[in-house]
Amino acid sequence: MSPDESQRQSLLLELDDHLSERFKRTGSTVDLEEIISLRRAALKRIPPPSRCRALLNLANALHEQSQKQRMRDSLTEAIRLARTALNVYPPGHPNRALPQNHFTSYVRTK
Repeated sequence: MSPDESQRQSLLLELDDHLSERFKRTGSTVDLEEIISLRRAALKRIPPPSRCRALLNLANALHEQSQKQRMRDSLTEAIRLARTALNVYPPGHPNRALPQNHFTSYVRTK
């Protein structure tokens, strides 16, 4: 990753953090949509072996959107992303528990 790309990634993450905190306080759907957009952009910049956290972050935002705005497509995408994150690790791998929990939680909401 070039220095410019690394700096851009850091700025995206920092903006995401600020918007996430504001969303927690206000519940603004505009902030949530911006968070989803930022997380999509961040995910595109991360190579596949390192994507689990980014996949789950985006899935969390989409799950939140599905709950707040009754958007079924968002829940479907959150489930798909959590499944993809789950498949990053083989069965029995200690890091598999987190994506498994997210996946199970989203499926239960459906």
